[in-house]
Amino acid sequence: MGVVPIDLVSARNALAEAGNTTTALLHSVTDVPVPGLQWTVRETAAHVVVALSAFTASARGETLDLGHVSAGQIDERMAKVNAQALATVPETEPGQLADRIDHEVSLFLEATADRSGTDSLPTPWYGEETMLALDSATCVLLGEQVVHGYDVARALHTPWSVDAGTARLVVAGVIAMMPLYVNTANAAGLRASCEVAVRGGPRLQIRVDDGTARIAASSSDRVDCHVQADPAAFVLLTYGRKNQWRLIARGKILAWGRKPWMALKFKGLFLDP
Repeated sequence: MGVVPIDLVSARNALAEAGNTTTALLHSVTDVPVPGLQWTVRETAAHVVVALSAFTASARGETLDLGHVSAGQIDERMAKVNAQALATVPETEPGQLADRIDHEVSLFLEATADRSGTDSLPTPWYGEETMLALDSATCVLLGEQVVHGYDVARALHTPWSVDAGTARLVVAGVIAMMPLYVNTANAAGLRASCEVAVRGGPRLQIRVDDGTARIAASSSDRVDCHVQADPAAFVLLTYGRKNQWRLIARGKILAWGRKPWMALKFKGLFLDP
C-alpha cells in the first residue's frame, strides 16, 4: 500500500465517469488552441489516448512503442516522448478522438478488471525500471481526464468543476508521482519539509533533500511548514493550471508553521505532472 490508501473500485468508477465527461466536451469543440498550453484540442485529446494506451499495454504485459526515452530531467524526457507518441494517433478531429478515448478507457478497465491495486505496472516512459502500482496508475489516468478536460473546457470558455471525491483520488496519483517530478535544478542543495493536509483527505509529509523527494504518511516528525488545501485546488495547482496566489486569496490554500514562507516555494520544487 502506498502513502495514500486508494479505493480501487472508486478510482475505476471515477475514471469511467470522467472519461464520459471529457468525451462529451470533445464532441462539442473544433480543433482550436488550448489556453495556457502549446497544444491544440486535438493534440490534448491525442495525449490522453496515448496515456491510456500505454498503461493498458503495460497491464497486458506488452510494450507500447513511445519512441526513445532520453536521459535528463523528466519534463524534457516526457516532452520528447509526447511529441513522438502523438504522431502515432491517426485521428484528426476532436469528435473522433472522443470516441477513441471512450474505447481506450474501456480497454484499460477491461485489462485491469481482475488485478490487485498493489500490482506493479512497468512505466518506462517515466524512466528506466520505473514501476507504478495499479491503483496509483488508475488515479494518474483519472488525473489525465480531469486536468485535460479542464484544458478543453477552457478552450470552450465553459465552466469545469471537479468534485471533491474525484479530486482526492487524483491527489493520490499526484502523490505517487511526486518523487519522479522533482525540479532538480530548484531543489539542488536544499533541505525542506512540509506537511500537507488535503481537506477531507490524506495528510502527508513531503521532504526534499538535495534534489530528491520522499513522501511519507503524517507523523510527529518536525516540519518547516504546514499546508491545508482544498482537494480540487491542490490538483490544479500541482498540474500548473492554477496560480497559488489566487488560491491563497480565495482561502483554498492555507499555510503556517515555523517557516511558513517555505510553503510558497514548494510548488517550484516540483515540475508539473
